[in-house]
Amino acid sequence: PKGIVRGLYSIWVADNDTLVEIEPETGEVIQEHPIEGAIALNDIATDDFGNLYISDMVGNKIYRFDEQTGSSEVFVDSINMPNGIYYDYLNIALIVVSFDQFGTISAVDLVDGSVTELMQTNLRLLDGIAYDTKRDKFYISTWGDNSVYSLDPTFFDDPVLLQSDISGPADIYYNESDDVLAVPS
Repeated sequence: PKGIVRGLYSIWVADNDTLVEIEPETGEVIQEHPIEGAIALNDIATDDFGNLYISDMVGNKIYRFDEQTGSSEVFVDSINMPNGIYYDYLNIALIVVSFDQFGTISAVDLVDGSVTELMQTNLRLLDGIAYDTKRDKFYISTWGDNSVYSLDPTFFDDPVLLQSDISGPADIYYNESDDVLAVPS
């Protein structure tokens, strides 16, 4: 299993080619939802309307899954190695970091699915992305130099190193109430 998110009613986990639905109170698996065509599901983000967006790093796709109907579809069918994704509710978009050699960060418009490159960081192998509302900063993790960086939300300035020497920093999470950035390694 890779990505995990709390949806409207369930906890959702990406597990290779299947989306696993879990009961939040008991931890019991409610149902497994195979995602047709998926190869290596990775991170998950949820929007305000009951949709889940799941990156497929090997398949170079992003899937959209409707929590209420259980239906899935390919939402973006060509994006280079999408890994971490963040739902940007202000711009109605997904911010996606790629596990490529260029440190690509892209925005996916949730209305039409179009992809816009925001920046190339030169950090290689980006994995996770999180947003800090208190500081108005994005955080990204990279396996390229085993570090975590901060970025301004305009994606204009170069990333700023926060922490290095983290073995395989994966998808990250910012807990606003405790002001903690969690970095699994």
